[in-house]
Amino acid sequence: MEYQNQIARLRMNDPELADQLASFTNLRHVLDWMKRSGISLDDVDVIAQDEFSHDFLFRFNGAGNYLVFGMS
Repeated sequence: MEYQNQIARLRMNDPELADQLASFTNLRHVLDWMKRSGISLDDVDVIAQDEFSHDFLFRFNGAGNYLVFGMS
C-alpha cells in the first residue's frame, strides 16, 4: 500500500495526525517530528523485513498505539 493511501486511511480515524504525517518523504521527517512531539528514541524498534526493507516502529501515545513506517 502506498504511503498516501495509508495517510487517507489514517485520516478517517485521526485527521489531525494524518495532517501532521502527510508530507513526510523520508526518515529525517519522522525523526524531526518525533523530536518536536517529545517522542523518545528509546521507544523505537527497527525490524528487518528482508535485506532491503525495514519497519521503523514506536509507541506514540499513552493508549498503546504504535506508528510504523516502512523503510527501504
